[in-house]
Amino acid sequence: MLIELDPFAVGAEERALLAAHLRLPADFDAPADAPGAAAAAASLDAAFATAAALVERASGRVLKRRRFRSAAARWDEASALAAGPVSALLAVTLEDEAGGVAAFAVEDFRVDVLSDPARVIPRSGVAAPRVSPGGRASVEFEAGYGPRFADAPADLRAATLAVAAAAWERAAGGEDGAPALPPAAGALIAPYRRLAL
Repeated sequence: MLIELDPFAVGAEERALLAAHLRLPADFDAPADAPGAAAAAASLDAAFATAAALVERASGRVLKRRRFRSAAARWDEASALAAGPVSALLAVTLEDEAGGVAAFAVEDFRVDVLSDPARVIPRSGVAAPRVSPGGRASVEFEAGYGPRFADAPADLRAATLAVAAAAWERAAGGEDGAPALPPAAGALIAPYRRLAL
């Protein structure tokens, strides 16, 4: 199970990109205390966050660097990191049925980034953690292309903007829920999808 520890933070950079993509006036939310300015910014933020989540889920790639936890009842499942690219391994723990937690030295593990998904592997001479019945293994890690949305590949950024525009238009039209992935965005994401055999 993949747990997002830090949510995608939509900032001024993303808001401005989406506003430009939608061809909104440059001063659509200025001054900030103008009636409706906060609602306009919030609607763009919500559309962008929805789009980022959809693109990340469809591609298995994290657009902006943040923390995640992979947890499962078996080590081989917990050690497969379903979000990438992985930039840092932060913690490896085992929890027993009674709630006791054992932490392992992060230095005893490495991340095989050539695997897709990336996997946490014990270093030579270190045994893989053994999960007791009723317990679980957890791996906390950092993933993402960089601290800014601009660090993500251009095709994933373009897909995110296409989905965000669709989400914003749905919300502006009074429709609830996330939009379906537009075909053009799906084509941009396709090279990043994991193939299952």
